[in-house]
Amino acid sequence: MLQRSLRVGPGWALRSLRRNFFFPPSRSKEKDLIGVIDQGTSSTRFVVFNAATGELVCTHQVPIGREHPHLGWVQQSPNQIYHSAIKCMNDAVATLKTRWISPERISVVGITNQRETTIAWNSKTGKPVCPAIVWSDNRTSECIQNLIKKNKDNRFAFQKLTGLPIDSYFSAMKIHWMLHNYCEVMGTYTRDKLKVGTVDSWLIYKLTGGQHLTDYTNASRTNLFNINSCKFDGDLCDAYELSDCILPRVITSAEVYGKINDRNCRLYGTRLGGVLGDQQAALVGQTWEPNPEHQMSKVKVTFGTGAFILWDIGKSPHFNSYGLLTTIAHKMGPEANVHYALEGSIACSGATMDWIQNKLGMFYDHASGSKLAEEALKRRESHEDACYLIPAFSGLLCPYWKEDAKSVLVGFDEDCTKGDVIAAGYRSSAYQTHAVLQAACEGNNGEKWELPKQISVDGGLSRSPVLMQSLADITGASIYRPNNSEVITALGAAIASAISVGIDPSKLTELRKYSTNEEIEANTFKPRVDKKIRQRWIQGYENAVKLS
Repeated sequence: MLQRSLRVGPGWALRSLRRNFFFPPSRSKEKDLIGVIDQGTSSTRFVVFNAATGELVCTHQVPIGREHPHLGWVQQSPNQIYHSAIKCMNDAVATLKTRWISPERISVVGITNQRETTIAWNSKTGKPVCPAIVWSDNRTSECIQNLIKKNKDNRFAFQKLTGLPIDSYFSAMKIHWMLHNYCEVMGTYTRDKLKVGTVDSWLIYKLTGGQHLTDYTNASRTNLFNINSCKFDGDLCDAYELSDCILPRVITSAEVYGKINDRNCRLYGTRLGGVLGDQQAALVGQTWEPNPEHQMSKVKVTFGTGAFILWDIGKSPHFNSYGLLTTIAHKMGPEANVHYALEGSIACSGATMDWIQNKLGMFYDHASGSKLAEEALKRRESHEDACYLIPAFSGLLCPYWKEDAKSVLVGFDEDCTKGDVIAAGYRSSAYQTHAVLQAACEGNNGEKWELPKQISVDGGLSRSPVLMQSLADITGASIYRPNNSEVITALGAAIASAISVGIDPSKLTELRKYSTNEEIEANTFKPRVDKKIRQRWIQGYENAVKLS
Protein backbone atom coordinates (compact mmCIF):
# COMPACT_ATOMS: atom_id res chain seq x y z
CA MET A 1 0.00 0.00 0.00
CA LEU A 2 2.83 2.35 0.90
CA GLN A 3 4.65 1.62 -2.37
CA ARG A 4 1.46 2.16 -4.41
CA SER A 5 0.80 5.53 -2.76
CA LEU A 6 4.28 6.75 -3.65
CA ARG A 7 4.15 5.58 -7.26
CA VAL A 8 3.86 8.59 -9.57
CA GLY A 9 4.13 9.03 -13.34
CA PRO A 10 7.17 10.59 -15.01
CA GLY A 11 5.28 13.82 -15.79
CA TRP A 12 4.13 14.42 -12.21
CA ALA A 13 6.86 16.91 -11.29
CA LEU A 14 6.35 18.97 -14.47
CA ARG A 15 2.56 19.06 -14.00
CA SER A 16 2.99 20.13 -10.38
CA LEU A 17 5.40 22.90 -11.39
CA ARG A 18 3.02 24.19 -14.07
CA ARG A 19 0.05 24.12 -11.72
CA ASN A 20 1.81 26.04 -8.96
CA PHE A 21 3.56 28.52 -11.27
CA PHE A 22 0.64 29.47 -13.50
CA PHE A 23 -2.15 28.98 -10.95
CA PRO A 24 -0.57 29.55 -7.54
CA PRO A 25 -2.65 29.05 -4.43
CA SER A 26 -4.45 32.16 -3.13
CA ARG A 27 -2.13 34.41 -1.18
CA SER A 28 -4.81 34.75 1.51
CA LYS A 29 -7.42 32.37 2.80
CA GLU A 30 -9.27 35.28 4.38
CA LYS A 31 -12.79 36.13 3.26
CA ASP A 32 -11.70 39.75 2.92
CA LEU A 33 -13.34 40.82 -0.35
CA ILE A 34 -16.80 42.30 -0.84
CA GLY A 35 -18.61 42.44 -4.18
CA VAL A 36 -21.40 44.88 -5.05
CA ILE A 37 -23.93 44.79 -7.88
CA ASP A 38 -24.56 48.44 -8.82
CA GLN A 39 -27.63 48.28 -11.04
CA GLY A 40 -28.52 51.62 -12.65
CA THR A 41 -30.84 52.92 -15.35
CA SER A 42 -28.25 52.85 -18.13
CA SER A 43 -25.80 50.18 -16.95
CA THR A 44 -24.98 47.48 -14.43
CA ARG A 45 -21.62 47.31 -12.66
CA PHE A 46 -19.97 44.82 -10.35
CA VAL A 47 -17.40 46.34 -8.01
CA VAL A 48 -15.03 44.39 -5.76
CA PHE A 49 -13.55 45.98 -2.62
CA ASN A 50 -10.95 44.71 -0.16
CA ALA A 51 -12.48 45.23 3.30
CA ALA A 52 -9.13 44.60 5.02
CA THR A 53 -7.18 47.28 3.14
CA GLY A 54 -9.91 49.59 1.83
CA GLU A 55 -8.73 49.12 -1.76
CA LEU A 56 -10.80 49.04 -4.93
CA VAL A 57 -9.89 45.67 -6.47
CA CYS A 58 -11.74 45.65 -9.80
CA THR A 59 -14.91 46.79 -11.54
CA HIS A 60 -16.84 45.61 -14.60
CA GLN A 61 -19.67 47.45 -16.36
CA VAL A 62 -22.29 46.38 -18.90
CA PRO A 63 -24.68 48.84 -20.62
CA ILE A 64 -28.41 48.11 -20.66
CA GLY A 65 -31.09 49.49 -22.95
CA ARG A 66 -34.33 51.40 -22.48
CA GLU A 67 -37.46 51.30 -24.62
CA HIS A 68 -39.86 54.18 -25.31
CA PRO A 69 -42.89 52.56 -26.99
CA HIS A 70 -45.04 55.67 -26.43
CA LEU A 71 -44.44 59.29 -25.48
CA GLY A 72 -43.52 59.43 -21.80
CA TRP A 73 -43.13 55.65 -21.46
CA VAL A 74 -39.79 54.26 -20.28
CA GLN A 75 -39.39 50.52 -19.85
CA GLN A 76 -36.64 47.91 -19.63
CA SER A 77 -36.22 44.16 -19.97
CA PRO A 78 -36.12 42.45 -16.53
CA ASN A 79 -34.16 39.58 -18.08
CA GLN A 80 -31.56 41.96 -19.51
CA ILE A 81 -31.20 43.58 -16.08
CA TYR A 82 -30.59 40.18 -14.46
CA HIS A 83 -28.30 38.81 -17.16
CA SER A 84 -26.21 42.00 -17.08
CA ALA A 85 -25.62 41.42 -13.36
CA ILE A 86 -24.53 37.82 -13.98
CA LYS A 87 -22.18 38.90 -16.79
CA CYS A 88 -20.57 41.59 -14.63
CA MET A 89 -19.98 39.13 -11.80
CA ASN A 90 -18.56 36.48 -14.11
CA ASP A 91 -16.27 39.00 -15.82
CA ALA A 92 -15.05 40.19 -12.42
CA VAL A 93 -14.27 36.61 -11.37
CA ALA A 94 -12.25 36.16 -14.58
CA THR A 95 -10.30 39.34 -13.81
CA LEU A 96 -9.59 38.21 -10.25
CA LYS A 97 -8.20 34.92 -11.53
CA THR A 98 -5.86 36.68 -13.96
CA ARG A 99 -4.48 38.51 -10.92
CA TRP A 100 -4.07 35.26 -8.96
CA ILE A 101 -6.84 36.30 -6.55
CA SER A 102 -9.22 33.52 -5.56
CA PRO A 103 -12.90 34.49 -6.00
CA GLU A 104 -13.54 32.38 -2.88
CA ARG A 105 -12.18 35.36 -0.95
CA ILE A 106 -15.44 37.21 -1.72
CA SER A 107 -17.32 36.94 1.55
CA VAL A 108 -20.58 38.56 0.49
CA VAL A 109 -22.24 40.26 -2.47
CA GLY A 110 -24.36 43.38 -1.92
CA ILE A 111 -26.83 45.25 -4.12
CA THR A 112 -27.50 48.89 -4.84
CA ASN A 113 -30.10 49.72 -7.46
CA GLN A 114 -32.13 52.27 -9.37
CA ARG A 115 -35.11 53.01 -7.14
CA GLU A 116 -38.86 52.86 -7.89
CA THR A 117 -38.42 50.90 -11.15
CA THR A 118 -40.96 48.10 -10.83
CA ILE A 119 -40.95 44.47 -12.04
CA ALA A 120 -43.65 41.77 -11.97
CA TRP A 121 -42.97 38.05 -12.36
CA ASN A 122 -44.46 34.57 -12.07
CA SER A 123 -43.34 32.94 -8.81
CA LYS A 124 -43.65 29.43 -10.28
CA THR A 125 -41.56 30.00 -13.41
CA GLY A 126 -39.41 32.90 -12.20
CA LYS A 127 -40.10 34.67 -15.50
CA PRO A 128 -41.18 38.30 -15.87
CA VAL A 129 -44.77 38.82 -17.01
CA CYS A 130 -44.31 42.33 -18.46
CA PRO A 131 -41.56 44.91 -19.03
CA ALA A 132 -40.04 46.74 -16.08
CA ILE A 133 -41.62 50.18 -15.71
CA VAL A 134 -38.78 52.62 -15.04
CA TRP A 135 -38.89 55.28 -12.32
CA SER A 136 -39.08 58.16 -14.83
CA ASP A 137 -42.03 56.65 -16.76
CA ASN A 138 -45.22 58.75 -16.65
CA ARG A 139 -47.80 56.41 -18.24
CA THR A 140 -49.69 56.42 -14.92
CA SER A 141 -50.22 60.21 -14.85
CA GLU A 142 -53.98 59.98 -15.53
CA CYS A 143 -54.41 57.39 -12.77
CA ILE A 144 -52.44 59.64 -10.44
CA GLN A 145 -54.67 62.63 -11.18
CA ASN A 146 -57.76 60.53 -10.47
CA LEU A 147 -56.35 59.43 -7.11
CA ILE A 148 -55.45 63.01 -6.19
CA LYS A 149 -59.04 64.07 -6.97
CA LYS A 150 -60.34 61.26 -4.76
CA ASN A 151 -58.27 62.76 -1.94
CA LYS A 152 -59.73 66.28 -2.20
CA ASP A 153 -57.10 67.43 -4.69
CA ASN A 154 -54.40 66.89 -2.06
CA ARG A 155 -51.22 65.51 -3.63
CA PHE A 156 -49.76 65.10 -0.14
CA ALA A 157 -52.68 63.15 1.35
CA PHE A 158 -50.43 60.22 2.33
CA GLN A 159 -47.35 62.25 3.29
CA LYS A 160 -47.59 61.59 7.06
CA LEU A 161 -47.56 57.85 6.34
CA THR A 162 -45.18 57.52 3.40
CA GLY A 163 -43.23 60.79 3.37
CA LEU A 164 -44.06 61.01 -0.35
CA PRO A 165 -46.54 62.81 -2.60
CA ILE A 166 -49.01 60.93 -4.80
CA ASP A 167 -46.95 60.75 -7.97
CA SER A 168 -46.25 58.52 -10.97
CA TYR A 169 -42.58 58.45 -9.91
CA PHE A 170 -43.21 55.84 -7.20
CA SER A 171 -43.95 52.12 -7.50
CA ALA A 172 -47.53 51.83 -6.20
CA MET A 173 -49.35 53.20 -9.24
CA LYS A 174 -46.98 51.35 -11.59
CA ILE A 175 -48.15 48.06 -10.00
CA HIS A 176 -51.80 49.16 -10.27
CA TRP A 177 -51.29 50.01 -13.96
CA MET A 178 -49.61 46.65 -14.68
CA LEU A 179 -52.54 44.74 -13.18
CA HIS A 180 -55.10 46.64 -15.23
CA ASN A 181 -53.25 46.85 -18.55
CA TYR A 182 -51.28 43.60 -18.96
CA CYS A 183 -53.45 40.49 -19.27
CA GLU A 184 -50.59 38.21 -18.23
CA VAL A 185 -50.06 40.19 -15.02
CA MET A 186 -53.73 39.95 -14.03
CA GLY A 187 -53.89 36.28 -15.05
CA THR A 188 -50.84 35.46 -12.95
CA TYR A 189 -52.38 37.36 -10.04
CA THR A 190 -55.67 35.44 -10.21
CA ARG A 191 -53.68 32.18 -10.08
CA ASP A 192 -51.87 33.41 -6.93
CA LYS A 193 -48.50 33.29 -8.71
CA LEU A 194 -47.77 37.01 -9.01
CA LYS A 195 -44.81 38.64 -7.27
CA VAL A 196 -43.82 42.28 -7.67
CA GLY A 197 -40.95 44.37 -6.44
CA THR A 198 -38.31 46.92 -7.19
CA VAL A 199 -35.07 45.98 -8.98
CA ASP A 200 -33.41 44.79 -5.77
CA SER A 201 -36.28 42.33 -5.14
CA TRP A 202 -36.01 40.96 -8.67
CA LEU A 203 -32.26 40.42 -8.40
CA ILE A 204 -32.57 38.83 -4.95
CA TYR A 205 -35.35 36.50 -6.15
CA LYS A 206 -33.40 35.36 -9.20
CA LEU A 207 -30.02 35.07 -7.50
CA THR A 208 -31.27 33.13 -4.46
CA GLY A 209 -33.75 30.98 -6.37
CA GLY A 210 -36.90 32.26 -4.72
CA GLN A 211 -36.37 34.65 -1.78
CA HIS A 212 -38.91 37.49 -2.15
CA LEU A 213 -37.30 40.27 -0.10
CA THR A 214 -36.54 43.98 -0.14
CA ASP A 215 -34.86 46.44 2.21
CA TYR A 216 -36.20 49.46 4.09
CA THR A 217 -34.80 52.04 1.66
CA ASN A 218 -36.36 50.53 -1.44
CA ALA A 219 -39.64 49.78 0.34
CA SER A 220 -39.85 53.43 1.39
CA ARG A 221 -39.98 54.43 -2.32
CA THR A 222 -43.10 52.45 -3.19
CA ASN A 223 -45.76 54.74 -1.61
CA LEU A 224 -47.11 51.59 0.09
CA PHE A 225 -44.70 51.55 3.04
CA ASN A 226 -45.53 53.26 6.32
CA ILE A 227 -42.23 54.86 7.35
CA ASN A 228 -43.41 55.24 10.96
CA SER A 229 -44.29 51.58 11.59
CA CYS A 230 -41.82 50.36 8.91
CA LYS A 231 -44.37 48.01 7.39
CA PHE A 232 -46.40 47.83 4.21
CA ASP A 233 -49.68 49.52 5.11
CA GLY A 234 -53.04 47.88 4.38
CA ASP A 235 -54.83 51.22 3.98
CA LEU A 236 -52.26 52.39 1.45
CA CYS A 237 -52.59 49.11 -0.47
CA ASP A 238 -56.37 49.62 -0.50
CA ALA A 239 -55.94 53.17 -1.84
CA TYR A 240 -54.05 51.76 -4.83
CA GLU A 241 -56.35 48.70 -5.09
CA LEU A 242 -53.52 46.26 -4.38
CA SER A 243 -53.06 43.17 -2.22
CA ASP A 244 -50.05 43.07 0.07
CA CYS A 245 -49.62 39.34 -0.63
CA ILE A 246 -47.79 40.17 -3.88
CA LEU A 247 -45.26 42.41 -2.09
CA PRO A 248 -41.86 41.32 -0.75
CA ARG A 249 -40.96 40.83 2.91
CA VAL A 250 -38.99 43.80 4.24
CA ILE A 251 -35.75 43.34 6.18
CA THR A 252 -32.99 45.76 7.10
CA SER A 253 -30.32 47.10 4.79
CA ALA A 254 -27.53 45.13 6.51
CA GLU A 255 -28.70 41.52 6.72
CA VAL A 256 -27.97 38.33 4.78
CA TYR A 257 -30.69 37.78 2.17
CA GLY A 258 -29.64 34.26 1.19
CA LYS A 259 -26.98 32.63 -0.98
CA ILE A 260 -26.41 32.86 -4.72
CA ASN A 261 -28.15 29.78 -6.11
CA ASP A 262 -27.75 30.31 -9.87
CA ARG A 263 -25.13 27.93 -11.30
CA ASN A 264 -24.64 30.27 -14.26
CA CYS A 265 -23.03 32.66 -11.78
CA ARG A 266 -19.37 32.01 -11.01
CA LEU A 267 -20.00 33.18 -7.44
CA TYR A 268 -22.44 30.31 -6.79
CA GLY A 269 -22.84 29.71 -3.05
CA THR A 270 -21.64 33.18 -2.01
CA ARG A 271 -23.77 35.00 0.55
CA LEU A 272 -26.01 37.83 -0.63
CA GLY A 273 -26.19 40.59 1.97
CA GLY A 274 -26.48 44.36 2.22
CA VAL A 275 -29.04 46.19 0.05
CA LEU A 276 -29.60 49.94 -0.43
CA GLY A 277 -31.37 52.10 -3.00
CA ASP A 278 -28.83 54.03 -5.06
CA GLN A 279 -29.24 57.49 -3.51
CA GLN A 280 -29.25 56.11 0.03
CA ALA A 281 -26.17 54.05 -0.85
CA ALA A 282 -24.42 57.24 -1.99
CA LEU A 283 -25.39 58.90 1.32
CA VAL A 284 -23.94 55.97 3.28
CA GLY A 285 -20.84 55.90 1.08
CA GLN A 286 -20.26 59.62 1.67
CA THR A 287 -21.16 59.95 5.35
CA TRP A 288 -21.14 56.61 7.21
CA GLU A 289 -19.42 56.66 10.60
CA PRO A 290 -19.05 53.86 13.19
CA ASN A 291 -21.01 56.04 15.63
CA PRO A 292 -24.44 56.65 14.02
CA GLU A 293 -24.81 59.93 15.93
CA HIS A 294 -21.94 61.36 13.87
CA GLN A 295 -23.90 60.76 10.65
CA MET A 296 -26.78 63.04 11.61
CA SER A 297 -27.17 66.36 9.80
CA LYS A 298 -24.78 65.32 7.02
CA VAL A 299 -25.72 66.23 3.45
CA LYS A 300 -24.72 64.70 0.13
CA VAL A 301 -25.53 65.88 -3.38
CA THR A 302 -25.20 63.64 -6.43
CA PHE A 303 -24.88 65.63 -9.67
CA GLY A 304 -25.83 63.49 -12.65
CA THR A 305 -28.42 64.07 -15.38
CA GLY A 306 -30.49 65.51 -12.55
CA ALA A 307 -29.34 66.02 -9.00
CA PHE A 308 -30.36 64.39 -5.73
CA ILE A 309 -29.92 66.07 -2.35
CA LEU A 310 -30.18 63.83 0.74
CA TRP A 311 -29.93 65.20 4.28
CA ASP A 312 -29.63 62.68 7.14
CA ILE A 313 -32.10 63.97 9.77
CA GLY A 314 -31.58 61.20 12.33
CA LYS A 315 -33.96 58.81 14.08
CA SER A 316 -37.25 60.71 13.72
CA PRO A 317 -39.10 61.54 10.48
CA HIS A 318 -39.80 65.19 9.68
CA PHE A 319 -42.48 66.07 7.13
CA ASN A 320 -41.60 69.10 5.09
CA SER A 321 -44.23 71.66 4.12
CA TYR A 322 -42.36 72.63 0.93
CA GLY A 323 -42.72 69.14 -0.50
CA LEU A 324 -39.29 67.65 0.17
CA LEU A 325 -39.58 63.89 0.41
CA THR A 326 -39.11 62.15 3.74
CA THR A 327 -37.46 58.81 3.12
CA ILE A 328 -35.59 56.10 5.01
CA ALA A 329 -31.84 56.66 4.79
CA HIS A 330 -30.92 53.23 6.15
CA LYS A 331 -31.34 50.70 8.95
CA MET A 332 -27.99 48.99 9.38
CA GLY A 333 -29.06 45.72 10.96
CA PRO A 334 -31.95 44.34 13.07
CA GLU A 335 -30.75 46.09 16.24
CA ALA A 336 -29.84 49.39 14.59
CA ASN A 337 -32.04 52.47 14.59
CA VAL A 338 -33.81 53.62 11.46
CA HIS A 339 -32.24 56.77 10.04
CA TYR A 340 -34.43 59.12 8.02
CA ALA A 341 -33.49 61.65 5.35
CA LEU A 342 -35.03 64.61 3.61
CA GLU A 343 -34.67 64.36 -0.16
CA GLY A 344 -34.98 66.97 -2.84
CA SER A 345 -34.49 66.51 -6.56
CA ILE A 346 -33.35 68.77 -9.39
CA ALA A 347 -34.71 67.69 -12.75
CA CYS A 348 -31.95 69.20 -14.90
CA SER A 349 -28.33 69.39 -13.82
CA GLY A 350 -26.05 67.49 -16.21
CA ALA A 351 -28.97 67.63 -18.66
CA THR A 352 -28.64 71.43 -18.69
CA MET A 353 -24.99 71.23 -19.68
CA ASP A 354 -25.76 68.57 -22.31
CA TRP A 355 -28.33 70.98 -23.80
CA ILE A 356 -25.83 73.85 -23.90
CA GLN A 357 -23.18 71.56 -25.42
CA ASN A 358 -25.22 69.54 -27.92
CA LYS A 359 -28.22 71.70 -28.81
CA LEU A 360 -26.60 75.13 -28.62
CA GLY A 361 -23.14 73.88 -29.65
CA MET A 362 -21.36 76.23 -27.27
CA PHE A 363 -18.53 73.93 -26.19
CA TYR A 364 -16.80 70.74 -27.31
CA ASP A 365 -16.31 68.90 -24.03
CA HIS A 366 -16.62 69.67 -20.32
CA ALA A 367 -12.96 70.70 -20.04
CA SER A 368 -13.40 73.36 -22.72
CA GLY A 369 -16.79 74.35 -21.27
CA SER A 370 -15.31 74.85 -17.81
CA LYS A 371 -12.49 76.94 -19.26
CA LEU A 372 -14.91 79.26 -21.10
CA ALA A 373 -17.07 79.59 -17.98
CA GLU A 374 -14.07 80.41 -15.77
CA GLU A 375 -12.89 83.08 -18.23
CA ALA A 376 -16.37 84.63 -18.30
CA LEU A 377 -16.58 84.74 -14.51
CA LYS A 378 -13.13 86.37 -14.25
CA ARG A 379 -14.05 88.95 -16.90
CA ARG A 380 -17.07 90.15 -15.03
CA GLU A 381 -16.92 93.08 -12.67
CA SER A 382 -16.21 92.03 -9.10
CA HIS A 383 -19.09 90.08 -7.56
CA GLU A 384 -21.59 90.77 -10.35
CA ASP A 385 -23.94 87.90 -11.24
CA ALA A 386 -26.56 89.45 -13.48
CA CYS A 387 -26.87 86.41 -15.79
CA TYR A 388 -29.23 83.60 -14.83
CA LEU A 389 -30.44 80.46 -16.58
CA ILE A 390 -33.59 78.71 -15.32
CA PRO A 391 -33.49 75.22 -16.93
CA ALA A 392 -37.16 74.28 -16.60
CA PHE A 393 -37.20 71.77 -19.49
CA SER A 394 -39.64 69.56 -17.56
CA GLY A 395 -40.94 72.14 -15.12
CA LEU A 396 -39.41 72.98 -11.74
CA LEU A 397 -39.41 70.58 -8.80
CA CYS A 398 -39.07 71.34 -5.07
CA PRO A 399 -39.52 73.91 -3.67
CA TYR A 400 -41.24 75.66 -6.61
CA TRP A 401 -43.43 72.82 -7.94
CA LYS A 402 -44.12 74.64 -11.22
CA GLU A 403 -45.00 71.92 -13.73
CA ASP A 404 -45.74 74.55 -16.39
CA ALA A 405 -42.53 76.56 -15.88
CA LYS A 406 -40.59 77.47 -19.02
CA SER A 407 -36.83 77.78 -19.36
CA VAL A 408 -35.59 81.36 -19.39
CA LEU A 409 -32.31 83.26 -19.80
CA VAL A 410 -32.30 86.44 -17.71
CA GLY A 411 -29.92 89.41 -17.61
CA PHE A 412 -27.99 88.77 -20.82
CA ASP A 413 -26.88 91.86 -22.75
CA GLU A 414 -24.63 92.63 -25.74
CA ASP A 415 -21.48 92.12 -23.64
CA CYS A 416 -22.36 88.53 -22.76
CA THR A 417 -20.54 85.66 -24.44
CA LYS A 418 -21.16 81.96 -24.72
CA GLY A 419 -18.91 81.61 -21.66
CA ASP A 420 -21.54 83.53 -19.68
CA VAL A 421 -24.25 81.11 -20.84
CA ILE A 422 -22.10 78.12 -19.89
CA ALA A 423 -21.31 79.64 -16.47
CA ALA A 424 -25.02 80.33 -15.89
CA GLY A 425 -25.74 76.70 -16.76
CA TYR A 426 -23.30 75.39 -14.16
CA ARG A 427 -24.47 77.90 -11.56
CA SER A 428 -28.13 76.99 -12.09
CA SER A 429 -27.46 73.66 -10.35
CA ALA A 430 -25.89 75.50 -7.41
CA TYR A 431 -28.86 77.88 -7.09
CA GLN A 432 -31.35 75.01 -7.24
CA THR A 433 -29.38 73.07 -4.61
CA HIS A 434 -29.49 76.10 -2.33
CA ALA A 435 -33.26 76.42 -2.87
CA VAL A 436 -33.78 72.79 -1.81
CA LEU A 437 -31.58 73.19 1.29
CA GLN A 438 -33.34 76.44 2.22
CA ALA A 439 -36.71 74.70 1.92
CA ALA A 440 -35.43 71.87 4.13
CA CYS A 441 -34.46 74.42 6.79
CA GLU A 442 -37.72 76.39 6.71
CA GLY A 443 -40.48 73.83 6.11
CA ASN A 444 -40.51 72.15 9.53
CA ASN A 445 -43.65 73.40 11.29
CA GLY A 446 -42.01 76.61 12.41
CA GLU A 447 -38.77 74.96 13.54
CA LYS A 448 -35.88 76.77 11.83
CA TRP A 449 -32.80 74.73 10.93
CA GLU A 450 -29.39 76.05 10.00
CA LEU A 451 -28.03 75.51 6.52
CA PRO A 452 -25.35 72.80 6.46
CA LYS A 453 -21.74 73.86 6.98
CA GLN A 454 -20.37 71.05 4.79
CA ILE A 455 -21.75 69.26 1.73
CA SER A 456 -20.31 66.08 0.20
CA VAL A 457 -20.70 65.69 -3.56
CA ASP A 458 -20.40 62.97 -6.17
CA GLY A 459 -21.62 62.23 -9.69
CA GLY A 460 -20.21 63.15 -13.09
CA LEU A 461 -20.87 66.89 -12.92
CA SER A 462 -19.10 67.16 -9.55
CA ARG A 463 -15.85 67.13 -11.56
CA SER A 464 -16.60 70.71 -12.68
CA PRO A 465 -14.59 73.24 -10.62
CA VAL A 466 -16.96 76.01 -11.76
CA LEU A 467 -19.98 74.20 -10.31
CA MET A 468 -18.14 73.24 -7.11
CA GLN A 469 -16.90 76.77 -6.38
CA SER A 470 -20.30 78.21 -7.29
CA LEU A 471 -21.96 75.74 -4.91
CA ALA A 472 -19.65 76.86 -2.10
CA ASP A 473 -20.24 80.56 -2.82
CA ILE A 474 -24.03 80.26 -3.13
CA THR A 475 -24.71 77.88 -0.20
CA GLY A 476 -22.03 79.27 2.11
CA ALA A 477 -20.88 75.70 2.83
CA SER A 478 -17.56 73.96 2.37
CA ILE A 479 -17.85 71.48 -0.49
CA TYR A 480 -15.98 68.19 -0.24
CA ARG A 481 -15.51 65.96 -3.27
CA PRO A 482 -14.29 62.54 -2.06
CA ASN A 483 -11.70 60.33 -3.65
CA ASN A 484 -13.04 57.59 -5.94
CA SER A 485 -16.37 59.41 -6.27
CA GLU A 486 -17.35 57.18 -9.22
CA VAL A 487 -17.75 54.20 -6.85
CA ILE A 488 -19.27 56.03 -3.85
CA THR A 489 -22.69 54.43 -4.44
CA ALA A 490 -21.18 50.94 -4.56
CA LEU A 491 -19.10 51.80 -1.49
CA GLY A 492 -22.26 52.52 0.50
CA ALA A 493 -23.65 49.09 -0.38
CA ALA A 494 -20.28 47.50 0.49
CA ILE A 495 -20.47 49.05 3.96
CA ALA A 496 -23.95 47.53 4.43
CA SER A 497 -22.68 44.19 3.12
CA ALA A 498 -19.74 44.18 5.52
CA ILE A 499 -22.02 44.84 8.49
CA SER A 500 -24.40 42.08 7.34
CA VAL A 501 -21.70 39.41 7.78
CA GLY A 502 -19.87 40.88 10.76
CA ILE A 503 -16.92 42.46 8.90
CA ASP A 504 -15.61 45.77 10.25
CA PRO A 505 -16.34 48.31 7.45
CA SER A 506 -14.13 51.08 8.83
CA LYS A 507 -11.28 50.39 6.38
CA LEU A 508 -13.68 50.75 3.46
CA THR A 509 -14.22 54.41 4.35
CA GLU A 510 -10.51 55.02 3.66
CA LEU A 511 -11.42 54.78 -0.03
CA ARG A 512 -13.15 58.16 0.06
CA LYS A 513 -10.11 59.90 1.60
CA TYR A 514 -7.11 61.46 -0.14
CA SER A 515 -3.56 60.55 0.82
CA THR A 516 -2.01 64.04 0.70
CA ASN A 517 -2.95 67.52 1.93
CA GLU A 518 -2.52 68.81 -1.62
CA GLU A 519 -5.20 66.40 -2.89
CA ILE A 520 -7.53 67.32 -0.02
CA GLU A 521 -7.14 71.04 -0.76
CA ALA A 522 -7.70 70.48 -4.50
CA ASN A 523 -11.00 68.73 -3.78
CA THR A 524 -12.30 71.06 -1.05
CA PHE A 525 -14.07 74.26 -2.12
CA LYS A 526 -14.74 77.04 0.39
CA PRO A 527 -16.93 80.15 0.03
CA ARG A 528 -15.14 83.19 -1.38
CA VAL A 529 -17.91 85.81 -1.09
CA ASP A 530 -19.55 87.44 1.90
CA LYS A 531 -23.16 87.03 3.03
CA LYS A 532 -24.38 90.30 1.47
CA ILE A 533 -23.17 89.37 -2.03
CA ARG A 534 -24.53 85.84 -1.64
CA GLN A 535 -27.98 87.15 -0.73
CA ARG A 536 -27.98 89.53 -3.72
CA TRP A 537 -27.15 86.65 -6.08
CA ILE A 538 -29.85 84.43 -4.60
CA GLN A 539 -32.47 87.17 -4.79
CA GLY A 540 -31.60 87.67 -8.46
CA TYR A 541 -32.11 83.97 -9.10
CA GLU A 542 -35.46 83.94 -7.27
CA ASN A 543 -36.60 86.91 -9.38
CA ALA A 544 -35.62 84.97 -12.52
CA VAL A 545 -37.65 81.95 -11.36
CA LYS A 546 -40.75 84.17 -11.20
CA LEU A 547 -40.32 84.85 -14.93
CA SER A 548 -40.18 81.14 -15.83
